[in-house]
Amino acid sequence: MNALGNRNRRIVEAVLQKEKILCPGAVALIGIYGSFQTGEVHPLSDLDLLILINDDRGWQLATAFIQDDLGVGHDIYCTSWDSLWQDACFSHPHISKLMDARIVYCADETYRIELEELRRAGQSF
Repeated sequence: MNALGNRNRRIVEAVLQKEKILCPGAVALIGIYGSFQTGEVHPLSDLDLLILINDDRGWQLATAFIQDDLGVGHDIYCTSWDSLWQDACFSHPHISKLMDARIVYCADETYRIELEELRRAGQSF
């Protein structure tokens, strides 16, 4: 795995570790979208994460930080199921996070199934 892949893995692991401490069970799944999904990556690319949360406790995960070893800023945003359904049904500008995200963590297979339902709904509009 290259340096950028290691960096991204560490970020995802940090989010999951923070979830275990602050809000166990709040994260349904995590996906990667943006430049790391499209392959348009450069050394200072930030990691765009779709962090799908099950309940309001998950909002505690939202943060911003700078990764010291590369000087790259990261913003961690969370999305609720309701927000993602609205994105799918109304063709929100952020629909790419729903349609294109590569899932890198899934707490339960039922969440992956619901995400696929959302993707199908988004395609029908």
